[in-house]
Amino acid sequence: MSSKQRSRHVARLGRELSALARFLEKYGVSRWSSWADHCLALLQSGDPRALEGVRSAFGGMGSLNDVVISQHHGQLLTDSEAAAANQRLARLTSSVYEDVVWLLQDEDSGH
Repeated sequence: MSSKQRSRHVARLGRELSALARFLEKYGVSRWSSWADHCLALLQSGDPRALEGVRSAFGGMGSLNDVVISQHHGQLLTDSEAAAANQRLARLTSSVYEDVVWLLQDEDSGH
């Protein structure tokens, strides 16, 4: 991939991490909101640990994949609001994961 394409993916990942951080913050998921902000800061500073930091949040017990927005976890939501919030969370986390995997594969291929 060209450096221009890579730059676009990095910029998109930054926007996605920012959106994810604000979303999680809105629902009181402060641990993961702070994580997203930290990864975003690393990414923006060009720190090579940023991508692996993002990727490592996915998979395993207690991972970002386990986060559920629900009225049972302290949020004052109706069931339909919780369902919509979890759909948005799934879209955000999927986008973040897909971009970081793409960037890591691009990095591994020597670009």
